[in-house]
Amino acid sequence: MAKNSSKTKGLTLAELLVVMVILGILGSLAMPRLFPQKEKAVVGEAISTLHAIRMGEKSYHADMGKFLALGAVTNDATWNQIGIDNPKSGRFTYAVDATRGRATATRTGNNVPRRYHGTTIVLFLENGSWDETSSTHPLAPKN
Repeated sequence: MAKNSSKTKGLTLAELLVVMVILGILGSLAMPRLFPQKEKAVVGEAISTLHAIRMGEKSYHADMGKFLALGAVTNDATWNQIGIDNPKSGRFTYAVDATRGRATATRTGNNVPRRYHGTTIVLFLENGSWDETSSTHPLAPKN
C-alpha cells in the first residue's frame, strides 16, 4: 500500500526569520547611499536661488552700472531692488559680494549634517559660471 502524504510545502518560521534578517542587513547597507539624495535636493534649492539672485543683479547692473551688495542681515527693501524677496532660508544664508561680483550660499541652519555645515556654493554674477575654487560644498555644481 502506498502512503497518502498530505504534507504541504511552505516556509517554516525559522526560514522566514532568516530571510527577514538578510533583508534587514541589505537595507542597512543601502541606506547611507540614500542620505546624500536629500542634500542634493537642498543644494538644488540653493542653485535655483543663486540663479534668481544673478538675474536680479544683472538687471540691476544694467540699470545702475554696478552690482548691489546684499547679505543675510540686509533688509527686505534692499533685496527688492533686484526684484526678489529676501531669500531667508533655514537651509542657506545668501549674500552678494558686489566688489568681487559673486553670489554665495552658505549652508546653515538646524539639523544640518556636520559635514555640510558652513560649506559654500559660489556663483559668478557676470558670466553665471560656478567658482569651483571658492565653493566648499562637496555637492556644489561644476562648470
